Amino acid sequence: MLIIQYNDDMKTKLNEIISQNIKQKRSELKLSQESLAEILNVHRNTIAFIERKKRNVSIDLLEKLAELFKCEPFELLKCNKK
Repeated sequence: MLIIQYNDDMKTKLNEIISQNIKQKRSELKLSQESLAEILNVHRNTIAFIERKKRNVSIDLLEKLAELFKCEPFELLKCNKK
């Protein structure tokens, strides 16, 4: 069995990736933070905090975002180096 230790550096990097992906996909749909929050039925600050890496994304919200962005949830966790 493979055991991966999840350290603070990994957590920070993952938060950066998720934040960037959400912001990019939101921009592609030409949605403001406020309009995205309204669609997802969350407070605008929730989206702002996630995009600024001040708040973690719950699994439930990740699933809602993926559905809205028409992608699989894991795609929001992938590093998109361009």
